[in-house]
Amino acid sequence: MKESVIRFTPSEKSYYAKSIESDFLRSQENYISSELIHVPIGKSLIGGPFVDLPEGIEYPEGHTFVAQLKLKDFAKFDARSLLPQSGYLYFFTTEYGETGKVFYADVSESQLRRVTKEHEQNFFLGNVAQDIFADVDDLAKRYSTQGDNLEWDYFAGSNVSKIYGYYTHCQYGEAEILARTQDDFLVLLQVGEDFTGEGVQSVRITRERLLNRDFGDCLFEWGQS
Repeated sequence: MKESVIRFTPSEKSYYAKSIESDFLRSQENYISSELIHVPIGKSLIGGPFVDLPEGIEYPEGHTFVAQLKLKDFAKFDARSLLPQSGYLYFFTTEYGETGKVFYADVSESQLRRVTKEHEQNFFLGNVAQDIFADVDDLAKRYSTQGDNLEWDYFAGSNVSKIYGYYTHCQYGEAEILARTQDDFLVLLQVGEDFTGEGVQSVRITRERLLNRDFGDCLFEWGQS
């Protein structure tokens, strides 16, 4: 079975809060302090010490920033035509990624202000979602060949970031994943290991709530080996 998805990939440089003092981070060519990188307001962002919020949306207490999606750049690849055509989606999660908040604001870049919250928790590294494109999620790729047999691959799909497609969790077996493909929930966001390095953050929503722009009851799950 195949499903249309919207894929997105990270840019070359990841950035971290300038308050973090780490010889390891400073030694990595692909990591840079946020004070040394210029990220224009309104880009699609994954993690990091800053987010661009409109008036009326505050950085939620007890949460960390996961994603800011510029929907104009995603909606043109939306084969299901479920996403808003304009504005921004914002995702924040609690420490263990099992609960969170999603906000939608139909605003333009000129209505955003940069909000900074430096931290060292999950998603302390930030990145710009550079390439956004239509793709296909193939359930057959969740299996690998072991001798003459096909076996479920617990880690297949973990390195991909996307909207829609098959749910991913490295601790769930075939039956559990297939059950989630048949329930009422869609993958509204998957931040995979191409951004996180290790672990997958999933956010799911029902089709009805998505169409109604009701993001108040999304399901959050963090999967890590």
